[in-house]
Amino acid sequence: MPTWSCSWGCGCCPPAQREGGMKVLDNLQQLPSPPPGTVLTIGNFDGMHRGHQKLFSRVVDEARRIHGTAALITFQPHPAKLLRPELAPLLLTTLEQKLAMVEAAGIDVVMNLHFTPELCSTSATEFVESMVMPHFQPRTIFIGTPFRFGHNREGDVTLLRSLGERLGFKAEGVGVVDEDGEIISATRIRRALQEGRAAAAARMLGRPYEMVGTVVEGARRGRKLQFPTANLACENELIPAEGVYATWLRVDDRLLASVTNIGRRPTFGDQGLAVEAHVLDFDGNLYHRRVALQFIERLREERRFASPEELVAQIQKDVARSREILVSAR
Repeated sequence: MPTWSCSWGCGCCPPAQREGGMKVLDNLQQLPSPPPGTVLTIGNFDGMHRGHQKLFSRVVDEARRIHGTAALITFQPHPAKLLRPELAPLLLTTLEQKLAMVEAAGIDVVMNLHFTPELCSTSATEFVESMVMPHFQPRTIFIGTPFRFGHNREGDVTLLRSLGERLGFKAEGVGVVDEDGEIISATRIRRALQEGRAAAAARMLGRPYEMVGTVVEGARRGRKLQFPTANLACENELIPAEGVYATWLRVDDRLLASVTNIGRRPTFGDQGLAVEAHVLDFDGNLYHRRVALQFIERLREERRFASPEELVAQIQKDVARSREILVSAR
C-alpha cells in the first residue's frame, strides 16, 4: 500500500487496526486526505463470492499497476435492513468475516459507511459528487454490472461513466460470473444453503460456507451416546437447512474433521434449533472456544428415531460417510 498522509498512530483508524494491514474506517472524516491513486469499488459484498472476487481482482490489479490504493466503500447495516426490514436477507457473512476476506483480496482501505435514512435519500449523483470525490478522488471506479446505488437505485455503470467524464475518473463495469448457466449471486447462494445444497453453495462461493461462533454448554446427551458434540452459538445470520452435514471444524490453526447436525433433536423431544458438531478422533475441550464450521456436503435430513440405540447406529453411518467425503475434499 502506498504511503499517504494518514499515518499509523494518528488516531483516525480503529484501535484494532494493526500496522501494515488494511485500514478500516467508518466515517468519511477519518480520511484527512484522499489516498493516492485510488482505484475504488462500491457494494455490499455479502458472502464474498466468486463474482465479488473477480471484481476485487480487477480493482487490486489496477491499483498495483499504477502504484495506487485499492479502496472499497461498503455499507453497514445492509441497506435492505433499513429499506425493507421484513424482506431483508439473512446475511452470509459477519462483518468480521467480510473484512477478513476483503483484506485477503488485497484491498488497502475500507470505508464502512453507516447506512442511514439520510444516506438512503441521497441521489447517486450527489453521493459521487459530495462523498466519493472529496474523500477519494478516484482514478477509476469499478462496480459489478448488476449493482445499483443511490436513491431509487438510480446509480449504475452508465451514470458513473457520465459523471466520470465531468469529474475526471474512469468507470468500468465488471461482468457477472456464471455457475451451471446461472449468475452467481448472494441470493442464489442463500437459497442453496436454505435448501441444504452445501456443495453447490461452495462452488459459487469458491470455498465452503463457514459459520463462526462460540462453543456453549449443551444437554451432554452426545457424550452419553459416546458421540460428544460441540454446540455452537452461531454469529452468522444464515444457518443452512436442518439436517446432517460433513463438515470441517476450525479452531485456532487446526482443521478438524466433523459431522454436524442442525435441527431440533426430535428423538429427545427438543424444540429449539441447535447446531451440534461431533469432532472425529478428538478428545479435547472446546467449551467457550471460538470456532468455525465449514459445510462440505449434506448427508441426510434430520429425523426422529425410535430409540437412542437406533440413533447411535445412524450416527455411526454418518461418521463413516463424512470420513469418505472429507478425505476426498482435502
